[in-house]
Amino acid sequence: MKNCSSYCDMYENKSLLRRYLKSLIHEARLAEYASQFSEYETRIEKVLVMQASLDIQSERLDIMAQGIQEQFRSLFKQLDTPREKDIRQIIDSNGPRNSINNDQVLKRLLQVSGEDTSDHRGIGIETLDATKKNLIRELVEDVEETLRQSSSLLEGKLDILSRQMKDEKEELNNAIDRQGKHIVATLAGGYERIVDPQIQSIWKDMGWKSHAKARQFVLALRDSYLDKGVQTSDKETNGHDYDDEWTLSYFSISYLQAISEAIDDDGSGFITIQEVNAFTKSRPRDWSLLQWLAYWAAGWRSSISIYNTKIHLLLRKIYSLRAKIRLENRQALDLHLCERVFYQLELLLRSTRTLEEEIVISQDLERLRDQYTCQEEKRIHADLQRIAYTIDSSATVSLVTGQGRIERYIYPLIYLLLQDDLEIVQLACKHNIYAEEFEKVEDSMFNVFLAFDARRRDLTAIFQQTHGDLGRKFENYAFGMFENSYKLSLSWAISDSDLQTVWKKFPQESDDGVDENISTDVLKSGVRQPPDFPPPYQFVNEDYDNEFGTIEGLWAGYCTWKDTDASMMSCLGPLIRLNLKKSTGSTTFSGEALFSDKADPVDVRGCLNDAQGTTYGNTLSLELGWIKCSGTLNETCTKITGDWRTSSGTRIVNLRKTDLGRDGNLRLRLFDMK
Repeated sequence: MKNCSSYCDMYENKSLLRRYLKSLIHEARLAEYASQFSEYETRIEKVLVMQASLDIQSERLDIMAQGIQEQFRSLFKQLDTPREKDIRQIIDSNGPRNSINNDQVLKRLLQVSGEDTSDHRGIGIETLDATKKNLIRELVEDVEETLRQSSSLLEGKLDILSRQMKDEKEELNNAIDRQGKHIVATLAGGYERIVDPQIQSIWKDMGWKSHAKARQFVLALRDSYLDKGVQTSDKETNGHDYDDEWTLSYFSISYLQAISEAIDDDGSGFITIQEVNAFTKSRPRDWSLLQWLAYWAAGWRSSISIYNTKIHLLLRKIYSLRAKIRLENRQALDLHLCERVFYQLELLLRSTRTLEEEIVISQDLERLRDQYTCQEEKRIHADLQRIAYTIDSSATVSLVTGQGRIERYIYPLIYLLLQDDLEIVQLACKHNIYAEEFEKVEDSMFNVFLAFDARRRDLTAIFQQTHGDLGRKFENYAFGMFENSYKLSLSWAISDSDLQTVWKKFPQESDDGVDENISTDVLKSGVRQPPDFPPPYQFVNEDYDNEFGTIEGLWAGYCTWKDTDASMMSCLGPLIRLNLKKSTGSTTFSGEALFSDKADPVDVRGCLNDAQGTTYGNTLSLELGWIKCSGTLNETCTKITGDWRTSSGTRIVNLRKTDLGRDGNLRLRLFDMK
């Protein structure tokens, strides 16, 4: 059952097109599981038959189990939707690999499946090639290895569930011990169902039934505590005696909204008995209710402010390490930092109103804040470790954070994911790593913001019924955490943010270097072997003259791109190796090029503005297969720089003459080039 659950989990997380590339394999495997379940059912029935001493031939049961796999395969095909039938027909007609390699067929597949090539980047790069690579990787993927990883992830999820169920059971036992005398009353209705005696008394006095307006409830709670002081039933409830006089200062009008939002979990503006009990139940065991209320009045916002600063510092360090990362990892890192999730993160950081400097919380609240923040961070960190920092769905987000609003946990969750990201970036400064390492972080953050956006949509639906000005409501709710997300959903114009300017406000860290003690065990796929050009490694024509002072010979380099948006960073493209030969008595030259991400060489053609090709600033035209650019050759004929325009920006080719020959040491010189 665990294996089947792991396989279904893996299958569900794949896109429609990826599922159908290996539809026969998936159908066979799922039919095999169905057959196994049928066999187990048959065995159980046989045992029951034997025990009941019924005169039924067991061979009949064996016949019923035969052919179950074929039946399920037929059933799977019958359940295909019209879209899925069209995808299956295209793939069956062209073959899986040809369907990917043929651009026209691939575009047709993407159109039919409803998928696009953006890969939720939004950075303006043509990504058909990237989509093609991802689909080919899916095609050659080892299903058994993927299933092994999925099984490991499932085991981690089950560990988290087991721990949560154990905590729930322990909490239930404690609640029964503490509140045994209220069990009968709890089965009734109204205020008797409220567990906390103080709130139960308030609810009864106010004459509320199943719910109360959030503002009225918080005001009544405030008045009750201010009138009666701190003589509460906390000691009777959990056996602790508290000195909570300091908490009363956090019951002023300015903190009422924060307290109301903490209890009103769905944001409806009404507080139900279930929400009251959930709120009081969630407080730490050795805290009084007054301390718990004071924390949500000002302590939580203070913790968000601290996390906001920590996340900015992590981002600053990750960006600063770009200059130190190995060249072969630069493209993956640049594309990683251009992911949409980082834009969403920046909007979250910018829209959240952090605690003003003039507002100082008391030492007592600071102590409680640090205690609870540390406790929650350790819990989330332990759960992330159980699933190897792989958040594969919104459901996994809820599993890791536990019950409650996503806004309660998004800051510590993002902070811990970025810590993992920083470790990967630091390892990328020392080792060649797979781009999939960055994708793991991207996918996890993507699912976190998926849950965040789902919460924003739920709040939007609720606020539309209770508030007129949604923009003003989101500006104030959860300290503005959802404001920019709401504006983005309406395509409102959002001003650009200059992170470099923001980061100058924070103190400069003394250590901006690479941590040498990080273990490569954090890498999902391990360290990658030193990169090499795919076969054939040698050029077709090995006859070349590699003398310096001429354009002829071996060149090595890479492509970058610069977006029309000036704020977008440059990204490294594939590594290039060229073998050029100039035509005798002519300004033209030709040769071939190898790209690190392609198996076959491409033809190279070019033209200089003079026959010698040795003049400083000599302009040239260069064609590298599909790349057609203009550029210059430097004075010593050791460097070529060219560029070409596309709709989304400028592409740049950087080439250098190399004195290395056909041996593999070429890559070592190339990757030292900055």
